[in-house]
Amino acid sequence: DKIFQKIAEVCDGSPRQALVILDQIIDIPDDESAFAAIQDMTINETSVLELAQALLQKSKWATVSKILKEIDGEPEKIRYAILNYMSMVLLSKDSPRASIIMDVFLESWMYSGKAGMIQACYICANL
Repeated sequence: DKIFQKIAEVCDGSPRQALVILDQIIDIPDDESAFAAIQDMTINETSVLELAQALLQKSKWATVSKILKEIDGEPEKIRYAILNYMSMVLLSKDSPRASIIMDVFLESWMYSGKAGMIQACYICANL
C-alpha cells in the first residue's frame, strides 16, 4: 500500500505517469528498492524540466552544465522531453526561442548519446 501511495503522490493525478512508474518497478522484489527507484525517476524528471526551463530562459552555460551533471537518463528520452516541452511552450505563446531550441534538438542522438545532448545544450545556452 505504501508503494501505491508513493506512486500516486509522485504522479500528481496522472494515470499515464502512474502506469509508467508501475511498469518500471513491477519486478523489484523489496519495498526499499522500489522506493529508491521511484525517487530516482522523480529526480530525473525534475532535472529534465529544470533543463528545459533553463534553456528557454537563456541561462548561462555554468547553470545548464550543472543541471546536465544531475541528469542520468537515456539521452533520446531527454531529447523527446525537451522537444515536447518546447512544443507546449509554442502552443501556448509566441516563442521564437522555443522554436530555435526545437531545431537544435530535432536530430537524433542515437550515435552520439550523452555527448550529443551536451553539445545541443551548449549550443542553446550560447544562442
